[in-house]
Amino acid sequence: MKKILSLISLMLVITIVMTVISACGTSSKNGTSSDTKTSESTGSSSNEAKEEEISGEISMFMWQPDAPQIPERWANTFMEKYPKVKIDLQMMTGSGLIENIQPRIAANNLPDVISTNVSELITDLADKGILADIGDTKAWDEQIDAMKKAWTSPTGVRFGISGGIASSLIYYNKDLFDKAGIKELPKNWDELLDVCETLKKAGITPFAWFGGFPNLLSHGPLSWGMAQEIISQIPDYPTMSKKEKYDYAGWDKIYEKMVILGERGYFQENFLGTDMNQGQQIFLEGEAAMIMHGTWISAMFLDAEGMNVGCMIPPWNEPGKEVVAVLGSESGWSVAANDNIKLSKMLLDHMCYDHFEFFQHPRKGIPPFKNTDKYLLDDRMKEYVNELSKAKISVGLASHVMPPPVFAEAMKLCQEIYIGKTPAEVPEILAKIQAEYIDQKNNQ
Repeated sequence: MKKILSLISLMLVITIVMTVISACGTSSKNGTSSDTKTSESTGSSSNEAKEEEISGEISMFMWQPDAPQIPERWANTFMEKYPKVKIDLQMMTGSGLIENIQPRIAANNLPDVISTNVSELITDLADKGILADIGDTKAWDEQIDAMKKAWTSPTGVRFGISGGIASSLIYYNKDLFDKAGIKELPKNWDELLDVCETLKKAGITPFAWFGGFPNLLSHGPLSWGMAQEIISQIPDYPTMSKKEKYDYAGWDKIYEKMVILGERGYFQENFLGTDMNQGQQIFLEGEAAMIMHGTWISAMFLDAEGMNVGCMIPPWNEPGKEVVAVLGSESGWSVAANDNIKLSKMLLDHMCYDHFEFFQHPRKGIPPFKNTDKYLLDDRMKEYVNELSKAKISVGLASHVMPPPVFAEAMKLCQEIYIGKTPAEVPEILAKIQAEYIDQKNNQ
């Protein structure tokens, strides 16, 4: 885990990021594209077998709350190509993929092809031989070097394929900003508060807030708060692996900012009950001027019919302080190291090499591959990533940097600070969990 920050920072090298985004195809605001790539999906040994001879069963366990039809399409097209293969597809539920994977690990019942990420829990699974090395797949070879490094475990296991280069941002409704008379985007926290107050006085709700879906709060205000309050002060932060680091005063300020936004009435009514779909709909219906969400779902907002939407770097930095960028890898996919590995790698290549457009086209995220000619990316997203890549310091999403139990608690606190917990309690709470985590690892 110690290498993750340095690896993620590699993705900020402009030549890497801009090579990816400059090669992506663009589309009109409402444009669509047919799926064009039809090359045959293969794993390391699929060339040896005729398609009609391939048979077996594969279990898939997918985290895709925004678009469950994507893994369904992967599974159906694979079974159409290989009629003797049966796929059992199950979708993950809840607030995140880690909470879905942990019970399966405990029960020694990990499915064949699963959604994963670059967190410490997942890299540990790779190093323990629970996840397979997929370095002999076509999809692995096609990834850019920064993604290969991010998806290589400390012992060298090449354990997954990235869903794309990822950041979170503020999507904003330009028409509502114009209605409120806002001429310039905020560049720091104080200016953001001024913008929110201006919107509120104009009768416009500033933020659509996911109070009922803390997963997105962790990608948004938690990740950007961590970047500004912690990483900005300690840029060589050792991936939050030491207990004393959670006693650092910046942790309470991260949550103070979330509380301030709520106390000043900058969210929609009953925001604590707002889940992901509801929050997205509030913004899309013009009932809020801003929403914090990911690059991985940009098409939902940038292609929204009848809306004029812009992209903004979240100004969570204090006045006079430079922005620390949040930029890393999306969650992706791995293969379990079991007797079904050969067939599972074939499915992985089908998903990520033959038909990654099933995933990328409807979402228009930033692809992780060298050859991006067939993929779609909005010019506004290209400009956003270009601006983000100018930051001198970067860090990945909180879910990929913090140890799993500490992150799980930090995510819960994104809700609990509105219903009883105080920001001042946060450092002690996180430090205690981190100490227990370290003791548990030392005793393994």
